Amino acid sequence: MQRDGKHTDAKAGAYPEDPQQALLWEERRLAALHHSGILDTETEPSFDDLTALAAQICETPLSLVCFVDRDRLWFKSCHGGNLKEYPRARSFCDYAIRAPGIFEVPDLASDTRFQNQELVSECGFRFYASAHLKSRGGEILGTLSVLDHRPHSLSDAQRAALTRLANQCGDQIALRSLLRERELEISTRTQALRATEARLSAFMQHAPITMSVKDLDGRYLMVNRASERFYGLPAERILGRKITDIEPSKGGDAVVRLEREMLAAGTSVTREICYERDGGKRWYRDIKFLVPDEDGAIVAIGGIGVEITSAKLAEEELIEAKEHAEAANQAKSQFLANMSHELRTPLNAILGFSEILSRDSLGPIGAEKIRAYAGDIHESGRLLLNIINDILDLSKIEAGRMVLSEAPCNLFEITRHALNLVANAAQTKNLKLVNAVP
Repeated sequence: MQRDGKHTDAKAGAYPEDPQQALLWEERRLAALHHSGILDTETEPSFDDLTALAAQICETPLSLVCFVDRDRLWFKSCHGGNLKEYPRARSFCDYAIRAPGIFEVPDLASDTRFQNQELVSECGFRFYASAHLKSRGGEILGTLSVLDHRPHSLSDAQRAALTRLANQCGDQIALRSLLRERELEISTRTQALRATEARLSAFMQHAPITMSVKDLDGRYLMVNRASERFYGLPAERILGRKITDIEPSKGGDAVVRLEREMLAAGTSVTREICYERDGGKRWYRDIKFLVPDEDGAIVAIGGIGVEITSAKLAEEELIEAKEHAEAANQAKSQFLANMSHELRTPLNAILGFSEILSRDSLGPIGAEKIRAYAGDIHESGRLLLNIINDILDLSKIEAGRMVLSEAPCNLFEITRHALNLVANAAQTKNLKLVNAVP
């Protein structure tokens, strides 16, 4: 039958003649029936209404919505009786699902297939007619049947109406299956969503960094355990409050400015912020970012804080060490510049006095003069030795441990020795040196 009630000889899902194909047809039909989830469910008004209409239109006392299981008939609705199940073997419906279109038996008692049936011989039923109940895929799940105690035939209008009612019943089954699939899909997605939320919550709560979500006014909506440890407060005392309500140091004001900057820029912003804790400082790299809803509208402020106190202290120590190294390097450079001058001065004196003694350039030199020159040479050598010792002590300068100490000195002797060191060079240039120190 087609949906308008007219007979057809072939239909997708019709019972095949080939035995192997028939077995496959039956397995597909049973699979669709069990997948529908209709078996063994409670009565429903929508199905009861359809059986009542079928009985009224076909003028019969009994009308059934019958589903054909592997070994039984199960009745979803029974108008005019209280049947729930019936054996499938040699039943009316077993023949009906394999028949094309409307299956109608005007007189059951005259039909050799059914004349010995209990419903005929004992219950007195003489008339049976049914239309197929189909799944969305076209598999025949059962029948919408009408039975009467008197033999007769349906009119064409009654057959068409019975087919339409069966189609409505099939639509109810399809809708029920669709709702069941949607419920299963929703349940599956809900479970997946809950699992995802659980993983996200576990990730957030066990993360070693502070994580939070605020509304656009800066009030906390969500914090993790690291945030609780940082503020020293449970989440219940943080949520709904602003950072300036719970953070007494200047770090709270810095966070407020950072969030304002982020909202104005419309993009994530990162800053290093110092918080005062227990008489010391704790440095955090705070990252603020926008949290949009499904439509892209900004609804919240996300925040991540990574503690960088150790790195910050190491950075400060590195800067301090670099400054010390630069100062030591500068002192060394200055020292080497001075040494280059200091080394030349005693060397010039030694060379000059030795030249005088070797060449007799000043004529015969008495013993007293020789002793004086020798003393000057010795003094220049000692000075040179001291300079070399200072050069060997450069490690003290590089370590910043160069110590200067005060001691009394004879200024006249110092200037006399200094003049003697350059006397030869002055003589060659006809210069006269005078020691004016008293």
